[in-house]
Amino acid sequence: MVFVGDSRIEQWEPPPAPDGCQVVNRGAGGETTTQVLLRLERDVVRLDPAVVVVQAGINDLKGIGVLPERAEEIITTCTQNLRTIVARLRERGVRVVVLTVLPVGPIDLARRPLWSDATLAGVSRVNDAIRGMKAPGITVVDCDPLMAVDGRMNPAYARDAFHLTRDGYQALNGTVTPVLETLLRELRHAETGFALGRRPGTSVALCSRPEGDGSGPRRRDRANNRTLSA
Repeated sequence: MVFVGDSRIEQWEPPPAPDGCQVVNRGAGGETTTQVLLRLERDVVRLDPAVVVVQAGINDLKGIGVLPERAEEIITTCTQNLRTIVARLRERGVRVVVLTVLPVGPIDLARRPLWSDATLAGVSRVNDAIRGMKAPGITVVDCDPLMAVDGRMNPAYARDAFHLTRDGYQALNGTVTPVLETLLRELRHAETGFALGRRPGTSVALCSRPEGDGSGPRRRDRANNRTLSA
């Protein structure tokens, strides 16, 4: 299982870790959806995950404060990039969990010259598009009911404008973990059915592809010091 996105993924500690599944964090602070898309093959697809969790978009949308005349382009590009990320993963048979863009917290004085409340409208529009991505193999987790108060990040969960406190991540785990556990039960059921047709003495790993799929050697994940299939 791979988590991919920006700093909101990178700083997710501890992440949901359902039993029987390796978890790899491929978050990178400051990245836009364009940058996530550019490294998707290298950092995610090559790991051959069964499930990928995606959270990205705020670094695109906060750019509206700097380039207000390009607001429409920024929102459109962000939305299209997220759709492309999901589509490429689904082409590989990956089950995708997409989180809506998390709410924005309080804007401090140093950030205000580059801030625009139009970013909030942009987040809302991108989230509407994300909610519309739900389809077979694609699960959408709407974070607003959990994380938002009057359209902004719950103060108890906001470390700053764009990042969560530990309590915020714990609350997020409480919502995301059951979703992942349900997906894994579905995968386990499907793999059990697949295994019934296999020769005696062979086995199927819960969160990896069947052997012989070109997944390559195992490597050590730099972020979590876990061994994973690459």
